[in-house]
Amino acid sequence: MSGRADRGLFHFCAPHTVFSMRNSWVWYTTLGVFYLALVWTGYAFERQSAEIRRLQVDEELEGRFEGNDWVSWRNTEAGVIADQVHPLPGYKPIDQRRIRQGDRLLELDFNKIGQAEVVDRITQAARPGHIFVAKFERTDPYSQTVEVIEAMIKNGFRLVFSYNHTPFLWHLSGWIGGLGALLAFIILAILLPLARTDRRKYIPLLGMVISALFWLFLQLLRHVYLIVESDLERTGVEKAYLLLYMALLFSYGIFYFLFKSGARHVLLSLPSVLLGGFLWYRAYQVVYISHELKYFHDLIESYTLIFFLLHLVAALCLFLIDRWPERKLSSFLGLGSIVLIASAGIAYYALPEAQALVDHEQALFIFQVMAFFPLINATLLQLQFGKVSLVVTQTIQYLVAFLVSIVLYLFINQVFEYVRPTIQYRQILEFVTFLLAILVLRLLYMANENRLSKYFVSDQRERLNKFRSFIASIPRYTSAEQLCRDLETQLQEYFRADPVELVWHEAESAEAEPRWEQRVYPRLVAENAVWSRTKEISPLRFETDLEKTLNKTPYTLLSPVTIDEEKYGLLRLGRKKRGVYNLSDLELISSLIQQTQLTLNVLQLVQREKELIQQTYEANLTALRSQINPHFLFNTLNSIGELVHESADLAEQAVEKLAFIFRYTLKKSSENFVPLGEEINLITTYLELEKIRFGSRLDVHIEVEPGMKDVLIPAFILQTLVENCIKHGIAKILHNGLVSVEAFRQEEFLVCEVVDNGPGIDLTRIHKSTGLSNSIARLENIYDLKNLLYFENTGEGTYVRLKIPLGQHAQLP
Repeated sequence: MSGRADRGLFHFCAPHTVFSMRNSWVWYTTLGVFYLALVWTGYAFERQSAEIRRLQVDEELEGRFEGNDWVSWRNTEAGVIADQVHPLPGYKPIDQRRIRQGDRLLELDFNKIGQAEVVDRITQAARPGHIFVAKFERTDPYSQTVEVIEAMIKNGFRLVFSYNHTPFLWHLSGWIGGLGALLAFIILAILLPLARTDRRKYIPLLGMVISALFWLFLQLLRHVYLIVESDLERTGVEKAYLLLYMALLFSYGIFYFLFKSGARHVLLSLPSVLLGGFLWYRAYQVVYISHELKYFHDLIESYTLIFFLLHLVAALCLFLIDRWPERKLSSFLGLGSIVLIASAGIAYYALPEAQALVDHEQALFIFQVMAFFPLINATLLQLQFGKVSLVVTQTIQYLVAFLVSIVLYLFINQVFEYVRPTIQYRQILEFVTFLLAILVLRLLYMANENRLSKYFVSDQRERLNKFRSFIASIPRYTSAEQLCRDLETQLQEYFRADPVELVWHEAESAEAEPRWEQRVYPRLVAENAVWSRTKEISPLRFETDLEKTLNKTPYTLLSPVTIDEEKYGLLRLGRKKRGVYNLSDLELISSLIQQTQLTLNVLQLVQREKELIQQTYEANLTALRSQINPHFLFNTLNSIGELVHESADLAEQAVEKLAFIFRYTLKKSSENFVPLGEEINLITTYLELEKIRFGSRLDVHIEVEPGMKDVLIPAFILQTLVENCIKHGIAKILHNGLVSVEAFRQEEFLVCEVVDNGPGIDLTRIHKSTGLSNSIARLENIYDLKNLLYFENTGEGTYVRLKIPLGQHAQLP
């Protein structure tokens, strides 16, 4: 029974262990307070909106946006000085008469200026695009000469959710938006494969990351647009930006609340969705219907940020209540500090009195930095289970390639500018040259990839390459035992885990009480999954008692290894020395197990084939013996019958020798190997019986080198050769016959030479002879070597050479 219950589409799994405290009145009371805060936020927004409309009811609306002259003015003893000048107008066509930092404003629209506040009121009230006639005084820093300049200055509009008077923060916000979008993209690329393991759990997390990605990318896109846009009084894009910014920030906060608080049902976020929709609709009315943004600018900004901060505070408070039984001081201090800072932000935007204490744009920058916290806090624990190394490496590679492409294009552009600035179709030629240069660089890199990569390979990468090389070498193994030993060693070296075990189990009877391995293995095979203590990479869960048993073991990861129904294995991995197992690790382990299973199956088939071949050899040998024995018995009994009349003593000795041969045959018939000395005794007795038959026509010569009689050789292998000499050699000649057997050591082999002076063997008959062909195949199967048995027709008889490897174990099952 799986630990994952079917809760329906709108239910989510909590991202952490659920404690009984969460079901107590504390958790629900906190949730209720959060809902009341949302209601208060909506009420306060409406109340302040009504107050703004009452104050502005008699004023004529001059523009849809608040004006902005892009200058921060400061009162000094010398007059009104330009303290900071926004960089945006500097990106436009150069106008030497544009106001610069340090200029003293004398007149604006022919009105003398004495206070900075007056300038701000005039420019803010004027519509975007209004042309001011300005007179200002500029002091040359080198000559100290004073110049009075008159210029026509076009008014711009106040940027929403941005920095209108702090150039440094405006520059920094562009980098924050770009790097933040890149970070969110990397996080999303890492989380997407993880989401396949448990889609319901990852819905709010993915929603949060996607919202954050688009929210940050929207800021970057707007930042670039403002730089490249030629006129700074066009407000159409800014309207859409405001509404998109609100929608994405609202969804970002709501999804974070769902994930972090442990809320299991989407309906718990319904009040948040209603308030977010209400605020967004009010902003839409202000921007597109009543055209009153210049009066509601601060109100919309403040309550948008309050909405997000409320969800941040509520999510962390509910999370801390949920984790209260753990009493982790570090968590409470870290998250508690974020709660305090976010609460201070809510107070700042909710209380107009507080806004006079801190600069508005500094507070906005603090919020922009704090907005990264939910993204990092919610995903940091999850990222370690994804393919972090792979995604980051590929991202860096693409960034480097992108930067190289930009530098290359700029270089090509400058070359054309210097060589042929007025050439026809210059842009097309530049582009074609750029593509060819990229292609050449790509080919050069591919040709020298191995040479260049060694300068960028880390220790982790080296270990990964070594591990992948081992996986690729698995099919070349010929020994299952060696493969299993090397597999454990490679896993231990790569993951630096302890313990690492590949344990094999035999299928047991149903009556026996099943061990935990027997309960785990069928489920893993049926689910085609692995078991891990970490739910992020494997959500599979067993019954409660079995989970408790597994948690008591030192193993962190279990994976099945299947060969056949009678034998199965479990790969057991302990905790990694550094980090945790992630999806990249699981892919490596899966590839390793697939190759191992395939190779073990092949080796098992080879082993079974050897067993069948051996069984066939043994059956053939037994049949051969049953054929040899009656024939030999018939000839011997005839000889003994003749001896009874001639010499009773010789007849009795012959009977004893015959009895010895049959006792030996019965005793050794089940053995594959016998000492050479015993085989020599057998053929000596056999030849002595044959001498009774042939009399003085048979001469026998047997010689064995000292120390060779204890060498093990296949049973009856020499007896077959000697019997072949008698049957097809000596029995077919009329003159005296000779059978010679010599055994000696030659290098790393025992060599046995069997010679007779018969008519000579017909070499084409060897493979037709059951006994001889069986002996050749038997030797090849046992020693895995060819040409151990050699036959030659010398013209004066038959020469046979048998070679037995010394010190080599037989390759028998």
